[in-house]
Amino acid sequence: MCLGHRAGGRLMAYNIIQANFIKGELSPLVHARVDLELFRTGLAICENWLVLPQGGIKTRPGTMYVAEAKDSAKAVRVVRFIYSTEVNYILEFGETYIRVFKEQSQVLSAGVPVEITTTYMQSELFNLQFTQDENTLYIVHKDHVPARLTRSSHTAWTLADMAFTAAPGAWTSNNYPQRVAFYEDRLVLAATPNQPNTAWFSKTGSHADFTTGAAADAAMEIVARTGQVNAIQWMVEDKLLQFGTTAATRTLGGTGDTALEPNNISQRRHTTDGSSSLQPVQTGAVTVFAGDKKRRLREFIYSFENDRFLAPDLTLLSEHILKPQVVEMAYAQDPFPIIWCALGNGELAGCTYDSDFKIAGWHRHRIGGDAGRGWGEVESIAVIPGADHDELWMVVKRTINGTSKRYIEYLTQPFDDELLVKDEAFQVDSGLSYAGAAADTFTGLDHLEGETVAILANGALDPVQAVASGTVSLQGGRSATKASIGFAYTATARSLRLGIADAGGTILGRKSSVGRVVVDVQASLLTKAGTDLNRLEVVVQRDGADPMDSSPPLFTGAREVIIDDDWETAGQVYLVQDVPLPATVRALTPAVVI
Repeated sequence: MCLGHRAGGRLMAYNIIQANFIKGELSPLVHARVDLELFRTGLAICENWLVLPQGGIKTRPGTMYVAEAKDSAKAVRVVRFIYSTEVNYILEFGETYIRVFKEQSQVLSAGVPVEITTTYMQSELFNLQFTQDENTLYIVHKDHVPARLTRSSHTAWTLADMAFTAAPGAWTSNNYPQRVAFYEDRLVLAATPNQPNTAWFSKTGSHADFTTGAAADAAMEIVARTGQVNAIQWMVEDKLLQFGTTAATRTLGGTGDTALEPNNISQRRHTTDGSSSLQPVQTGAVTVFAGDKKRRLREFIYSFENDRFLAPDLTLLSEHILKPQVVEMAYAQDPFPIIWCALGNGELAGCTYDSDFKIAGWHRHRIGGDAGRGWGEVESIAVIPGADHDELWMVVKRTINGTSKRYIEYLTQPFDDELLVKDEAFQVDSGLSYAGAAADTFTGLDHLEGETVAILANGALDPVQAVASGTVSLQGGRSATKASIGFAYTATARSLRLGIADAGGTILGRKSSVGRVVVDVQASLLTKAGTDLNRLEVVVQRDGADPMDSSPPLFTGAREVIIDDDWETAGQVYLVQDVPLPATVRALTPAVVI
């Protein structure tokens, strides 16, 4: 903090730098906690900005349109199928069918989408749980015999009920296992409605054989003894089998470092934190799961000091983010480690997360378009490895030209000025891109018929326009060799109230005015700053040295903006990007008079 001068003993001027936004959007409940260090590293609003693990914020990339769901009138779910980092798929689960996507496209056979027939109804899709073994995806639901989806090639898939040897007698119609995992080469099926705290382990290496016995590799039936009948909600494999119940987190395995066997079973309760049935995500040595009310995420992490697993709350300081409840979770490692959550109100929430560096910064995202709330509603998410980044796939519901639509899309690569040039920036939603010979008219936008779209052509903005007959044309006789076209969205960040201390005590609550602000950016263009959303000033714009016949270059460095402010803003500054151009903010320094 740099102190300014005292004017007449009454006014004090400060230049207050915030060079770290790593805590992301903080709950209004902590907006007066000026005593905490996090107050200088958080934001009051972080919408459509990514929190970077290095400390800055970057406008999120856009979503690329791939295909419409088979039946837009019904909910669908995207599920990952990963054979290896090079061979992986997204599966569209709809009512009584599965469709396949690979390498950012729908898989076709003889020009027709590859489709597998199922018996899963729309109402059952989000109650399915999965685990995978090489080319086989295991699927469970209480009303269905456990099934296996097996891949033979990109276009050849087989779904069949499992044929068990010595299937437990408890498994009957409408009373099948609801949870599934692998542990030490055993298939683990658990939690029938009638025995919700019981897990059945297959014979080692023989995943359909549940013949029990005393042999070391024999199948087993194990009950989670808790004093109460707490249903098993999820299971994940680690050194021990981890599982969450409605009232506790537990582990199960052999004693010491030995294998789990019928005569060598050790189970232990670690915390009394309840879990929902949402499948957790794993990163490094940490499992992150959703609490029983689906409004909190917790780390299931081993503490050497306590010699047990703990479950600290990742949402304590940003508790408002998940109030709409988590619908689904997914984890992307590259290029930034982010736990993604689809929420019940259609928002997409992200937590930039690194347990080693104790990073957990929350950000909210509203996907472009509108389904009645003012944004496109994200209903399902899944992550698979892509060629140059982990791809977050999603189902987005919107009203298009008066009709409800559900589209399959994926989040594109965040803009990296070392890999991409401005012409290749993709900052629109449900969009498409073009690269080829110079053109002034672009077709293939039928999925956005009648909707107003934003256009970036050769790195320059073109006026927004409505799609007609699946087509848009550049204005003013322009042509372009590269273009991105889709829904616009606005990225909005707002700093916290000033809470620094001076000789007279804290300045929190005292009147202040921001006369100017210095914004330090990397590879950015435009971006607006100000203390009032109706009075924003452009940070990076064309200067006299830039050629007038092309879009100005991206700028890296610090720019000062003069602010038209009053005395009622508490020193809070907005950062806004409302055009499809990249922006990364590394630091913010308002000049404040108290």
